[in-house]
Amino acid sequence: MASTGNVKAELAHLDAHVHGLAELMIAIEGQTVDIQLQSPAMNLVGFEHKAHSESEIDAVQRAESLLNSPNLLFSFKGGQCSLIETSVDISSVLENDHSELDGHHHEHETDGEHHNEVSAHYQYHCNNTDELAAVSVNMFNDFPDIKQTRVLWLTESKQAATTLDSDNYTVIFK
Repeated sequence: MASTGNVKAELAHLDAHVHGLAELMIAIEGQTVDIQLQSPAMNLVGFEHKAHSESEIDAVQRAESLLNSPNLLFSFKGGQCSLIETSVDISSVLENDHSELDGHHHEHETDGEHHNEVSAHYQYHCNNTDELAAVSVNMFNDFPDIKQTRVLWLTESKQAATTLDSDNYTVIFK
């Protein structure tokens, strides 16, 4: 049986920070669909350090705005799903005085380099998850530095993994 806790644990076990690669976990349990996105900041804003210049701050604000617009990122086929909650953590590339977030930080230091991650969580309520056939992940045009998205999805009876790209961007559950 899938659960949000298991989704977060599974996501934490996926391979480490790789530029060009984002990771997506989709858990379907009961009438709830949880989607967790994790990506190197480089894929979303073009850098991994704290934003300093006006253009860097603009890039962070653009990415945050897009990530806070899941209707632009995901489209469901079937299931009659509606968004309940969105949570975006882009604080790893924001100076503290620019961030209104709670300071959760996903920074790993190796050989003096910063490998900052950005994460987002989306929760949907679906009237009929049995009828949920697929979800299209429409982020490749808005975030062209994401070349592939590795997806692990779980339902109460099935789990699978797939890799998406700009030509193949739909996760099929059936």
